[in-house]
Amino acid sequence: MIANTIEKLLHRLASEIGREFLIGDLQLSRAGEPEADDDLRNAHIAVVTYFSAMARTASTLEDIGKLPKFGRRYVWDSRVLRRSDHIRFVWMTFLHLTYVYHERVHTVAKRIEEASNYVALNHVVSIPNELKLMKKAFGKYVRERGEATHEWGAERQEASVLEMVEMLAADGDPKWDVIGHYKEARDNMLAVVEQVHQRMALHFEDLVARHDPALQQMVSQFLELKQLALDDGIDVEAVGPNKSTFFGGRSFFRDRYQKA
Repeated sequence: MIANTIEKLLHRLASEIGREFLIGDLQLSRAGEPEADDDLRNAHIAVVTYFSAMARTASTLEDIGKLPKFGRRYVWDSRVLRRSDHIRFVWMTFLHLTYVYHERVHTVAKRIEEASNYVALNHVVSIPNELKLMKKAFGKYVRERGEATHEWGAERQEASVLEMVEMLAADGDPKWDVIGHYKEARDNMLAVVEQVHQRMALHFEDLVARHDPALQQMVSQFLELKQLALDDGIDVEAVGPNKSTFFGGRSFFRDRYQKA
């Protein structure tokens, strides 16, 4: 679902603004000489930065969806990595990625706000509302990640119990079923991960749909400004980002910094 959503958005942008304009900078020239057109450049920045923020959000969501594959198989030597370590690492990765997704959605909202400073958008973004929607869908786990990071108070209970069972079993008492406890703890954990991932996937679908009007307006203005530039005799080309510099890539920060 997630991959299809972002891929459809990518293909739509490629067909509307041209594949070459999705990555890198605009190069404007007239009769071989560099030409300035800040409005056109800013409209291009708005489109590419918006899509990049959405793509990063989708990528994080896909990573969460891959966690059950990592979590279902224990393939390590228990003398090196215990089963309780496996449970704990998968769970903490889930909490961390949930927090990253939360922050990247926040970034999407801020990108739209910033875009309105560069191009005229008839689209209102409420960051408090975005935060409220995320809190309703998966806020418990963002909060738990904060507790684990800052207070050391959050722990997957099954991992703690399993760790004690492992220590008791190490004394040779046969009644402690490490494998059975591990499977139960793993299955309970992964059921939560899969359930939350489904809720987050629905949230992402809604996010893209709700803010699609902003993207449509960005694209429309870019195309209008591009055509005006062409009609005025300006050559508009796309060039790849300069990866050798710190500011390679697309961002509003880069644009503002270079103009300062």
